[in-house]
Amino acid sequence: MSFAGAADQGGNVALENNALSAADEALQSFYFPAEVIGGSCPVVKGDEEAVAWHAAAEACATERIHFVWRVHDDRIWYLAIRSEDLASHSKSWCPFASLLPGAPDAYDAPIVYTYYTDESATLMAVQRDGLQIIRGSSSIIKAKAERISRENGNAKMIDLIPDKIILLKAVPWESLSLLENRARRFMGFVSVMSAIVVTLLSVFIWFMSSVAQLAYKSDLKELQARTASSLLQLQQTAMVLRTSDMREQLATFNKLNENLINAQGWLKLYTLKDKTVKWWGVVPGNLTSERIQDLGAQTLERNDEGWVIANSKDAYVRKGKQQ
Repeated sequence: MSFAGAADQGGNVALENNALSAADEALQSFYFPAEVIGGSCPVVKGDEEAVAWHAAAEACATERIHFVWRVHDDRIWYLAIRSEDLASHSKSWCPFASLLPGAPDAYDAPIVYTYYTDESATLMAVQRDGLQIIRGSSSIIKAKAERISRENGNAKMIDLIPDKIILLKAVPWESLSLLENRARRFMGFVSVMSAIVVTLLSVFIWFMSSVAQLAYKSDLKELQARTASSLLQLQQTAMVLRTSDMREQLATFNKLNENLINAQGWLKLYTLKDKTVKWWGVVPGNLTSERIQDLGAQTLERNDEGWVIANSKDAYVRKGKQQ
């Protein structure tokens, strides 16, 4: 034997081993559920999956289902099983799913598929407008298959043996819950509505902020105008006082009052009439005449309080009467 021939033989052995391995895996993973249900319903464009799910869930009398479906000849063809019945075969597939109308491995309807084991047998009959799954003993299933074939014009019967099953393309089960679907839709609706509410609230806040800002600017301008007007009036008043005789008279009064206080005396009367100032006051008795003259006053008399001084004799008021 040549090395090339040995190499070719080794490669063929490896390919055969790989093929056997794939076949063994296919044989080990396929499963005919005891409670599998099949059927068909009209197509609703755009909602094929939802229609298939509703029909399968109604047939299984539960929302927790695993199912497969396919669209063919304006009808939806499906197989379904309760999810709890598939718990111990979670990674399995059903060969009937690979033979639904429209599948690459399917035969034209009408057709009868059967699968026999030592304990029981399963039948899937596909007619032009319907599909049914029947399970029972081997003898009963064989009799039903023959009867259905005769009723459908001697329809072809296909016995699914392992050698044929390993050639089928596996179709995995799909899991869909109406409750979960509704929850997803509800959450999506809530998310959209929340986004709309947040957007509207943001627009409202922005609008109110804009209105408040405009009102604030208006009030600020009005306040600035009033402040400027008051400041102008104050400046005008100060200017008038600065240039008027009253300013001089106030300065004279303050100076006189301050000098009397420094001399420890006090002012009794100060009058201004026709621009003529008359005043008189009292100073201590020990105050010198020179200091009295510096105050611009003259001594009029002495009383219990001290010397009575005035800037003129007629400015002195004695007993409430002016002299």
